[in-house]
Amino acid sequence: LVEHLPDTQITAVEINQNLVNVSAKYFNYLESPRLKVVTMDAEKFISRAKDHTFELIITDLFDDLATPEQFQSLSFAKELARVCTKEGLVATNCIASLSGNGAEPLLRLSEEYREKIGPVRVVKVDNHRYMNWTPQNLLILAGAKASSYLSGLSEVPLT
Repeated sequence: LVEHLPDTQITAVEINQNLVNVSAKYFNYLESPRLKVVTMDAEKFISRAKDHTFELIITDLFDDLATPEQFQSLSFAKELARVCTKEGLVATNCIASLSGNGAEPLLRLSEEYREKIGPVRVVKVDNHRYMNWTPQNLLILAGAKASSYLSGLSEVPLT
């Protein structure tokens, strides 16, 4: 993001300092005065961001293969809505199914985002042709301009 958004201040929040260290060592982490890395729980960071708003919030919150419950809650969606600008975008990376019992977290989170942040679009992160019930990598886009970010992406309907 530092490379692709040259006029942007970026704050990255990661709970695990070891992951920050690994990214610096192996994944072309670019130090920049425009990048601030905060080692903290994302829920605490968002709740403490009293005077800050963000134009783009990307959440990639996993504990093994699932998103922890606190990040699927209405209260977290409200907090994201509070710190996201009116024209901003929340992009949430998740592993979910599109139908059946495995779709419930995706449907619940999408509805919470729709209610608190704005229009919601869901896209497949990869182009594999999985069956709808198979858990897969999806991206939830929420905000006034969510549909403007769909170019070249495979939007999936929520049922």
